[in-house]
Amino acid sequence: MKTTFFTICLLLFTTQVFAWTEAEKKSYYSGCAQYETNWTYKEQHGYCACHTELMTKRFTIDQVTKMTLNGTLSENKYFKQYVNHCVKKHINY
Repeated sequence: MKTTFFTICLLLFTTQVFAWTEAEKKSYYSGCAQYETNWTYKEQHGYCACHTELMTKRFTIDQVTKMTLNGTLSENKYFKQYVNHCVKKHINY
């Protein structure tokens, strides 16, 4: 019984540590949407919603912050995959 309780507590704690708050997601999305592009409003906001969803599922806020500050975010293979995926899905070329 103690093991089960410990496991449940551990799972709850670790999922909360890695979860983004709604405010953090909104901030990430807003930062994306503020970039000037030649995309339409619909394209840009579709792209930003897609990218925000994928990034917040893969990385913690601390990981994204750290990669941003040390200049490695744009080199990350998952970041690049998400950019390509969301561009293909939402941008009409």
